[in-house]
Amino acid sequence: MKISIIVPVYNTEKYLEKCIDSILNQTFKDFELILINDGSTDSSGKICDEYAKKDDRIVVIHKENGGVSKARNTALGIIKGEYVGFVDSDDTIEPTMYETLYNNLTHSKAQISVCDFKQVTSNGVKTNDTDFKIKTYDSSEAIEIIFKGNPFAGHLCNKLFKTELFHDIRLDEDIYIYEDMLAVLKILFHPIKIVYCTESLYNYYLHETSAFHSKLTERYIKSAHTACSRMRDIALKLGSKKIEAIANSKSINSDIHMLSKIASDCEAQKKYSKMIILHLKKYLNIKSFFNLSLRSKIKIMLILVCPKAFFKSIVKNEDRRRI
Repeated sequence: MKISIIVPVYNTEKYLEKCIDSILNQTFKDFELILINDGSTDSSGKICDEYAKKDDRIVVIHKENGGVSKARNTALGIIKGEYVGFVDSDDTIEPTMYETLYNNLTHSKAQISVCDFKQVTSNGVKTNDTDFKIKTYDSSEAIEIIFKGNPFAGHLCNKLFKTELFHDIRLDEDIYIYEDMLAVLKILFHPIKIVYCTESLYNYYLHETSAFHSKLTERYIKSAHTACSRMRDIALKLGSKKIEAIANSKSINSDIHMLSKIASDCEAQKKYSKMIILHLKKYLNIKSFFNLSLRSKIKIMLILVCPKAFFKSIVKNEDRRRI
């Protein structure tokens, strides 16, 4: 068995068949597909079982709901493949994704193979417009790129890993924001080689029900802050002031994003804005500020000087997009 593909499943009956079909239609055929039904209350579990009857490469595990990290960890404990990949159950992959990732990995003698991804929304598809290239990185270069969010980010789903990299690493089960990035960063503490191709082979769907569009809660904020704290700890262990400043900037951008989510909700502003701004200030210094984009710098200045003006500017921009 060459590749194990892990798909956590929770209440995605609307998208699940499309996801599974895109995996079964891969040009690379030597894989097992592990579907972890994480206590779904819709027909997702039934769909998994129906597919398992049709294809003996599919393994289905039904478990109580425990979150995506616990589901992935459960699967990591039973996989048989020499390599492992991850797909979210409301996304799809291009037919050549795993063949491309596998070939790039084996030809370059790397331990992680990465491709680019498309963001798919109701308004269309967004990709990185770059010429086709294949590049290689060492661990320290990849860590810096992941903290910056470019070009291949810290997602699990657009990558193929040598399974041995997860021998003593599991996802943090007490957080659900940036949990995949933390796992990738832990792996990159080892001196390994990463190969990256600019071809967009993973289709990441931004649905109205996804976490990206969900309302802000105290649990979400605390989870994001815990994840950012752990990312900063990783940066500090590396002993690089440059990466530490980039990690701080990542945390600041996360807080800007959360403040943007509550821009049109006065009640949420009363509940959460002080908590988020206090956390933002904790990581804000000259180095981290200069690592921000010009747009983020402007937002920071508005947040610090007049939060109400920041919220109004976000609402105005959202109104313009709707026109």
